[in-house]
Amino acid sequence: MKKAFKPLVLLMLAAALALALACSRKQDSPRLEHNLLYFYNENEHATAFYADGKRLEGSIGGAITTMGSVDGKEGFVVASSALYRISTDGLIKIYPAAVTNAVPALHGGRLIFATATMVFMYDDAEKAYNKLEGVEADSIVDLALSPSGSAAGVTVLSGDKMVSYLYQNGGVSEFGADRCIVAVSDDAKTVYYLEAANREPSGVLHIVKNGNDSVIAEKASPYFELNRDLSEITFDVDGKTHIAINGARAKKLSDSSVLSLAGAQRSNMGGKVCTTILKNTNTMLDGLFYSDVKGKDADGNEYDQYDVYYADKSLSFSPLALGATQFSASEDGKSILALVDNALYKVTAYNPTSPELIARGVYMFSCSRELEDAHILDVNGNVSRLENGRLSTVLATGIDIIKRISNGTLLCYAASESNGTLFALKGERAHPVAVQVNFFEVYEHVVTYLTNYDEAAQTYDLYMSENGEDFTLCEKGVLFGRQ
Repeated sequence: MKKAFKPLVLLMLAAALALALACSRKQDSPRLEHNLLYFYNENEHATAFYADGKRLEGSIGGAITTMGSVDGKEGFVVASSALYRISTDGLIKIYPAAVTNAVPALHGGRLIFATATMVFMYDDAEKAYNKLEGVEADSIVDLALSPSGSAAGVTVLSGDKMVSYLYQNGGVSEFGADRCIVAVSDDAKTVYYLEAANREPSGVLHIVKNGNDSVIAEKASPYFELNRDLSEITFDVDGKTHIAINGARAKKLSDSSVLSLAGAQRSNMGGKVCTTILKNTNTMLDGLFYSDVKGKDADGNEYDQYDVYYADKSLSFSPLALGATQFSASEDGKSILALVDNALYKVTAYNPTSPELIARGVYMFSCSRELEDAHILDVNGNVSRLENGRLSTVLATGIDIIKRISNGTLLCYAASESNGTLFALKGERAHPVAVQVNFFEVYEHVVTYLTNYDEAAQTYDLYMSENGEDFTLCEKGVLFGRQ
């Protein structure tokens, strides 16, 4: 079996490549890949920002603590505890210091943020923020924002209690003591919350709907996913994912802990108590869920391993692939390509018990969003194209990694001990587009690579391309290991 690729200096570059709150899990839809990137430049001692491969005006002196985005077009940045608004138009400083948490609205335009004891709502249309008067806190622990940002929930520690507040129509009212708000609707008529005692949350999950309060689960874990109208909420109970629909008691959805792939945009909320993912989708059902666990190869190297399921609207849960090392989902969430034990399969929700074997001896694959066009990297480093269910002749050899970009070009990386060569494969011909490449990444509208590693300074030079072939030097002295 092909060994896992591990050049000496090719690390994951946690600082160089931006992680936004909109994205973050490996198997999400390609639309979740951000267009907003940031890079710390050691030569300038500042962080530069890019949107769709273009450098934005302005920079931030120092490094970034947090970056959050919903759709990759707008979001926020926290640097040295100051809060900035970031969009494809550039940077705007919102608040000068002491910001501890921020949450963007799912539909954009608004942002709720907190300092140690105060909460503010920022409106991008007005380019101004207002303090939420009436919140009394020793510390702010959680924030929840409705899809449009017209309502919000704030949970604080005050004295010996955990207390929550609701914001709506420009005013604040106390929602209750010993409560932590999980999510709130635009009209604030639907609110999910966890009971709390002694300043700590319990697993008792409530929904308040049109003034009626009911318990939907007793042992809910503090990680939640909801659709945009808050009619569906998923969470784990004793390591098994449950779902509650329209305020009814939760029902078991899976015998394992699974994450939903539904929705191309999301807003992450919460803070110290819980994490809430609000997704821009009508329903999380009639779609795919997956678990992510760690496996080990014969050499003891860890890798991600996925179990992929389809959940229909009647809560029937069908396995599509178990123990996959890679999978890609179609845009409609009804089909997947999955790599299991070096064999590539296509599986559909309509016939989950009859997977179609595509090829054996596969190490990696890369495909279009509808799974119709794919390239395969076999365990011997050969690249072929999948055409009408058949493999083409070998198109490239000696390859370690393949990644597809949005225009259909396949990027192929051939590694050496500490760097490698990047090839672009179009049609049946592969040609080199960059040499001495230490690391490369493919985003929605841009490809980046790092080169010229300076071991003493731990810096790289950054190149970008919109088409995967014509690269431009964008930054010299990008620093590894600093955010």
